[in-house]
Amino acid sequence: MKRLFEDVLVGDRTRMLKDNCVSIKQHSYMRSFTHEELAEMRDQLTEQVLHRAAIEAEYAAVREQHKGRLKPVVQEIVELCQGLRDKARSVNEQCYVLADHATGMAQYVNDEGEIVFERPLDVSERQENLPGVIKMPAQAKGA
Repeated sequence: MKRLFEDVLVGDRTRMLKDNCVSIKQHSYMRSFTHEELAEMRDQLTEQVLHRAAIEAEYAAVREQHKGRLKPVVQEIVELCQGLRDKARSVNEQCYVLADHATGMAQYVNDEGEIVFERPLDVSERQENLPGVIKMPAQAKGA
């Protein structure tokens, strides 16, 4: 950067600048740091980076601890939301497959007698029973 009046003392330089200027105005500009200021800033940056690393390590440990506690709660929320959205839940229970030869469909029936699923009959299911004959449970004799 070019300098004026370098060989003049600071107080005299200021007076000479005032005496020779057209006007005095406030102006923002970039001033370079000295070598000492840069070295101090590097030291401060190193200190802050190390401090940040320590805080982030502590935060990661706490986050993992809370993650373990939060996981079952989140899982239950997901299940409840799915139940509310679907207005049903998934169950895995024993179903009875009945062949309806009139429609050519296999019906999955639960213990309560509800048809929970239907699909086309497989080839192996087409001739298993006589069409339209439903086997009834044997009645006790003497009833």
